[in-house]
Amino acid sequence: MLKSPSGFITAIIIQLVLIGALYGQDEPVEVKKSKDKIILEGKPYYIHIVKKGQTLFAISRVYFVSQKEISKENPTVKFGLQPGQALKIPVVENNEIEEFKPEEPGKYIYHVIEENQTIYSLSVDYGVEAEEILKHNPELDINDIPIGTGIKIPKQRFQTNVENFDHDEDHFTYYRVGKKETLYSISRKFMVPVREIRRSNDGLKGGPKYGQYLRIPVEKKKIDIFSISYAQNMNNIEEPVDSLDMEFDLPGDFKISGTIDVALMLPFYLDENDERIVIDSSEIDEFGNRIFKSIEREETWMYPKSLNFLEFYEGAFIAIDSLQKAGLSINLFVFDTENDSVTVQELLEEGKLRKMDLIIGPVYSFNMRMVADYAKSYRIPVVSPLSSRSELLEDNPYLFQIRPSLSTEFDKITNYISRFYDKNIVMIHPGDSLETEHINELKRNLFSYFFYRTFFNEVVFKEVVYNNQITKNDAINSIEHALSSDIDNIVLVASGNEAFVSNVVSNLNTLAPDYKIKLFGYHNWQRFRSIELEHFCNLDLHLYTPFLLDYENDDVKNFIMKFRKQFHTEPNQFSFAWQGYDIMFYFLSGFGRYGRRFRNNVSRYKIDLLHANYNFQRNYRSDGFENKEMFFIRYDKKFEIIRSDTENENFDE
Repeated sequence: MLKSPSGFITAIIIQLVLIGALYGQDEPVEVKKSKDKIILEGKPYYIHIVKKGQTLFAISRVYFVSQKEISKENPTVKFGLQPGQALKIPVVENNEIEEFKPEEPGKYIYHVIEENQTIYSLSVDYGVEAEEILKHNPELDINDIPIGTGIKIPKQRFQTNVENFDHDEDHFTYYRVGKKETLYSISRKFMVPVREIRRSNDGLKGGPKYGQYLRIPVEKKKIDIFSISYAQNMNNIEEPVDSLDMEFDLPGDFKISGTIDVALMLPFYLDENDERIVIDSSEIDEFGNRIFKSIEREETWMYPKSLNFLEFYEGAFIAIDSLQKAGLSINLFVFDTENDSVTVQELLEEGKLRKMDLIIGPVYSFNMRMVADYAKSYRIPVVSPLSSRSELLEDNPYLFQIRPSLSTEFDKITNYISRFYDKNIVMIHPGDSLETEHINELKRNLFSYFFYRTFFNEVVFKEVVYNNQITKNDAINSIEHALSSDIDNIVLVASGNEAFVSNVVSNLNTLAPDYKIKLFGYHNWQRFRSIELEHFCNLDLHLYTPFLLDYENDDVKNFIMKFRKQFHTEPNQFSFAWQGYDIMFYFLSGFGRYGRRFRNNVSRYKIDLLHANYNFQRNYRSDGFENKEMFFIRYDKKFEIIRSDTENENFDE
């Protein structure tokens, strides 16, 4: 066994880089597997010296390690391989696979298996039945396909024409259901919500059947902007028939049963709400001394920090009520965590959570870490409802994170922007040291995606540092200097600070009549109140958001009606009630269907929610699950928010 102190290994790698730089220029292009191994932090690696003409794809095939994994271990490869460059390549254990050599290239597409890929995921990606793939790869064990395995995907010789229907519906297309296709896979294929497909096909009781033709809505969904239409939408909702006893729809083949013990841990601040007497010292007597008076608070007064979490509980309550009527027995245990780690620690020491089937909360990261570590030791799934800090997921396969991390949002933004590599791309940021890590991550991601789309020398990328040290005139001039009047401008304002964003957007709006601009920002911009909505629309703002409400949706209308009846008030667009409902409904119904096996079936469990879609993924089998699903929306010049199809949208749309 090799033992390698980190300093010693670093020296070895430097020597290998120098040797490779001296001798790598004239070597042949063929990639040969290195025999040199080292141990870094207990993990074995090959050290491969890149030779002129070698590609990342060719290297990945020789070592049976995905390009993604090599890039992760060697971040600089995203900027191109250089002769003499030393790469750390993880050693794939127990790999006895023969070298993959493509045959009959006209007959097959050749695919190298990467992490988390399966025969069934390939069948969806290539539009070929799983049975057909297995037929042409008889040596495969479907339950054990090592990473790096070469797969032959048979090319389709013909395409079945869709049967024509006589109809007057311009907003639908017709689709024939293939073998083993599900409602969810079809919805993903057409980028249409599951609920919309159901409602266009009489509910689809029992799910889609092989050979069945479905009506697929194809018109883009437009959603009224909240600040313009919210009051009207809320006040004009007509009460549906039998709304007092209404149920939320479940799929026709959906069955839930059993008993679930669930803990809800939220900071209700009950002690603060018990303080009904307040000391008022606002008045002064004739000698200038303050007058202290005891004033009893109004009966309806509530500690301000409690309101959000009370609404979360109210939304969860409605979900529980609906699921109980569907046949699920639920025992709910509610704990007030306040904002106090001592309170949480006492709950853990008393063993009150030990026999729970599911724990939702707490919301603060320092409390969440304690609970997650405790629950992991008893194999209890825990849901983190509000935190977006993905580091808590490391080495805890029982933790679920609802909010996508900033890294996930950055990845989606840069991936989309990279499609416009032939435009003028401008990044504007404040140059704040606190934002440096985020700015660097965005740039790394962006150029990583450019690497797979084009040559770097063909990319026009400009960076504008916009801070308080420049005058107002210099600020707008610095932005205008970066814009192009000859080609279209993709502008990413890399900040979540409202004051900064407001200033930049105001200047961009001034320049908008003279330049063609598509603006990109962060999801929290939706909550900014100091920015004119007209500016967002003029600048064609695009952003990814984890939550999106459609007040025309029947489920949303029904929820508002039930909330109004139960609590004599209504949740606003940003109320935690929506999250409380979605989280409780999703996880409890999932447990009702799969029981303790739910964690192993989460990737296939899809159900309609009110304002979110969940797509849980994890980096490694030992890690927790992060929801990576986000809606892509744009503000258009008609003052509408449109949920966009990121695959089909063009700059001019």
